[in-house]
Amino acid sequence: MLKIVNIIIFIVLQLQLLADTKINLSTEPKWKNKQISIKECLTIGEESFIDERYSFANILDIAVSNHGNIIIIDSRTARVLKYSKSGKFLCYIGKGKGEGPGEFRRPWIVTVDNKENIYIADHGSSLVLIFNDRGDYIKSFRTLYNPQSIAADSKGNVYLGYWSSRHGGAFIYKYDNNGKLLAKFCSPNNAKIAAVVEETGNSGALSLTPDGNLVYSFHYPYDTRIYSTDGKLYRRFARENKSYEPPKWNKQCNCMESRSGCRAVKVMPDGKIVNLIFTMNRHNKDQYDYFFDIFNPDGDWLISIPASHFKINLMRTFAFDNEGYIYIIYYEPFPHLKKFLLRFN
Repeated sequence: MLKIVNIIIFIVLQLQLLADTKINLSTEPKWKNKQISIKECLTIGEESFIDERYSFANILDIAVSNHGNIIIIDSRTARVLKYSKSGKFLCYIGKGKGEGPGEFRRPWIVTVDNKENIYIADHGSSLVLIFNDRGDYIKSFRTLYNPQSIAADSKGNVYLGYWSSRHGGAFIYKYDNNGKLLAKFCSPNNAKIAAVVEETGNSGALSLTPDGNLVYSFHYPYDTRIYSTDGKLYRRFARENKSYEPPKWNKQCNCMESRSGCRAVKVMPDGKIVNLIFTMNRHNKDQYDYFFDIFNPDGDWLISIPASHFKINLMRTFAFDNEGYIYIIYYEPFPHLKKFLLRFN
């Protein structure tokens, strides 16, 4: 019965996407003969634990500033660390584990504005904490819910991605840096489907574009949107993916599980939009395949790059810097971060 329901949900969602005149649905990539070159440039992290500044327990999120400085959240140890573009340790952000000003209980996601201020959502305290470029605590504001994604614009406004069905029907909430709610927008096409997706613990991801707009990618179905920072919808796009499946009830763990979806969305310096997508492996249902879908700013699908090109088989998120380098978190054989030069020829 559940299998039939899942099939019906999938068909309805695909028909919705095809029938919606606002969405640009690509069926073929535009780049047919592009050669991809990948060069590893930097590694941060070591297995020895001799130097705690370069040893991590669980890297949960990363961000790269306009100056190329790298911010790493090691959530299990409640540490946030800052490195130069060459990988030199610069400072700790905040005061580590605790419940006082500038301290974390469970740091979760991070972003950096163009003034090098650092914004961290702490799921343990339901706070967004703001620090300067030296790691000094500035202020914080409380959120009603724990966000899944975060961005900050040049004015210091903060954008948080939530679960829409639980929190007023909108995925994106806009705050000033004092915590005043300024706007909320980005509603799902189907609230019931969004509620099912959120039972898996997911909703979507957001990021800022170089021209100051917001991009939001739904976890499921495949639906990426561009908004102004005031909530005006500019465009929607996706690509046809026959491996995309709706969430399904897993009897073994007694929970709803994602079988495919978008893990993260990031924007390259030239405006290309990159979705980190996963789908269930057809030959081994206990494994997932990860890949990067790259779109131009108009929403046309350009190319897909399997994560296996980077010799990785499990991913949570990634980042770009202003020079177009890509940063990827590795969990095996120990937690570390790698920086790559990615080129298309």
